[in-house]
Amino acid sequence: MAAPGPVIPVTSGLVPDAVALTARAQPDALAVEDGERRVTYRELIGSADALAARLRAGGAGPDTRVAVRMGRSAEQVIAALAVLRAGAAYVPVDPALPAARQRDLLADSGALTVLEGQDVPVVPGGASAGMPADPAALAYLIFTSGSTGRPKAVGVHHAALANLVSWHVRAFRLSPADRFCPCAGVGFDASVMELWPHLVAGACLVIPGESVRRDPEELRAFIEERGVTGAFVPTAMTEPLLGGSWSDGSALRLVHTGGEALRARPRPGLPYTLANHYGPAETTVIATSCAVAPGDGEPTIGRPIDNVEALVMDPYGEPVANGRAGELYVGGTGVGRGYVTDPRLTAERFVPAPGGERRYRTGDLVRRRPDGDYDYCGRVDDQVQIRGQRVEPGEVEAVLCGHPGIAAARVVAVTDASGELWLSAFYLSDEPRPELRGWLAERLPAAFVPADLVRCERLPLTANGKVDRAVLRDWAGDLERGAGAAPSTPHEVGLAAIWQEVLGFPVGVDQPFDAVGGNSLQAVRVVRRIKDRLGVRLPLREFFPSITIAELARRTS
Repeated sequence: MAAPGPVIPVTSGLVPDAVALTARAQPDALAVEDGERRVTYRELIGSADALAARLRAGGAGPDTRVAVRMGRSAEQVIAALAVLRAGAAYVPVDPALPAARQRDLLADSGALTVLEGQDVPVVPGGASAGMPADPAALAYLIFTSGSTGRPKAVGVHHAALANLVSWHVRAFRLSPADRFCPCAGVGFDASVMELWPHLVAGACLVIPGESVRRDPEELRAFIEERGVTGAFVPTAMTEPLLGGSWSDGSALRLVHTGGEALRARPRPGLPYTLANHYGPAETTVIATSCAVAPGDGEPTIGRPIDNVEALVMDPYGEPVANGRAGELYVGGTGVGRGYVTDPRLTAERFVPAPGGERRYRTGDLVRRRPDGDYDYCGRVDDQVQIRGQRVEPGEVEAVLCGHPGIAAARVVAVTDASGELWLSAFYLSDEPRPELRGWLAERLPAAFVPADLVRCERLPLTANGKVDRAVLRDWAGDLERGAGAAPSTPHEVGLAAIWQEVLGFPVGVDQPFDAVGGNSLQAVRVVRRIKDRLGVRLPLREFFPSITIAELARRTS
């Protein structure tokens, strides 16, 4: 059944023009706080327009692309706005990604040029005329995992972005009084939602440091000290944040989350509203949303946002009744342009709809409840969410098979007793490949590197001659991981017990945390248990780059 959100006009205009209007209305208001730096709206639009003029002189314009290779910073905000003011589409590239991954993204984006921090001027003010944006032109490109071994470049046009921004400003009553803390990685589509609604509304972006956005305790302190009123926190960080205490004077009123299925609800008495968002990058960040109330049961993914429709379909493309699971198709204004380098896949996933529109086949299984909310029920394919990132096991397999010493490889996702997902890889090779983890880390984001890398003499086959992934999952569940050195002191014994509780298997004191599959959420759990049991407050950054139990014992003894 179709369940469209209320159809209302987009009142904010297209984003680059709307931000300029805001800057003219409140030129001296703060737009960005980045550490000790303060950037006013006058400086934001003046700096962006100065850079936009340079970009236009270099050939930037409608449907051209400009890469922005910067971490979270005032310069990154200015650069992204400058690209839009030049009439082009911005392509966020995280400089923390492996160099090979960055090269692939830049090549596939077709970027006219690459902006880095030193390319961004900061000028006192004075906006010039930006190039008028075309609603149908590209506003940004974002990359998602692809089964072919290369990421997919999703193109989103200005009309879709404007719809998201208009809904967001209205739904959350954003105003110049808001101070928003962005915590998503710059290359994730959630960063789009963090930037533009708040700049259109005249709010201030309060940028946390890298260590702060990775640590729930540091993030909580930062939010309270800086008077933050809203924040986006990835699901993996939200759940530990929900259990903490907040001061009576906290200004926080909104916490947005998304990226993975939310399992926890807020406890009664928290000072803020928790908003749970669902949406593939192909549907402009958010397709459905809801406020999560305290209580029992898993939260839903809410209802469609303004001018977006959600339909639950069977394998033959026919609607299914309420209460039954089916594949979610998303239609309406939020549907993006498609995969800019893959017309075949675009035609497969972006299907025709009545009236000449298109719908995006999400590959997600959902169920519509009698009250109109949607339950998330899983995937129709092998795609999984690892630490908030969409991961196609086929992409990891393709990269593995690019290693000169590997004849074949298969990757499966496995769920441990605590509900955590991890990847296990099985490969055929004439000899063990101890260098393989580092080789993968140079080519893939950290979340894509499998926790297990297992050399096999053969891959199990089904009766039809295909690789039997069910058997591989059984093998993954039976793996013995704790082959390292045994603890030699009582302190190491205590730390090893904490690691085993969190990871679900014994770990040697000489085995690095990330080498045994440890991730940032599990590091948060280890840190909290060390504090509770040993009385030692350990910054989360101690785990990155990776640490061993032996080294951790020396630092905390």
